[in-house]
Amino acid sequence: CSRWEEICHMAEEHARWNMTIGVPCEFLLLNCPAKDAGSLLEGRDYVHLHRSKPASEADQLASLRRILDRNGPRGVTPMTKRVNEIHDRIKTQFT
Repeated sequence: CSRWEEICHMAEEHARWNMTIGVPCEFLLLNCPAKDAGSLLEGRDYVHLHRSKPASEADQLASLRRILDRNGPRGVTPMTKRVNEIHDRIKTQFT
């Protein structure tokens, strides 16, 4: 299988583990369509999964699968930019 398939499989496994133990998790595409953190859309650029959400666990896992199926490796990955955006989002939650 390809590296992308391995990444997708690991993301889905990680999501299942977190759902099982009740720990929220979020998956953000590094090469998402959003140009900056202010324009991120859940379901297009990222998914947030947690047992307390109204959607069933199966539906939440399916949303992760859909975002992975609609995307894949392409172009240059803005790694530093995305990591800084993630840092800023997390920082605002705890300050």
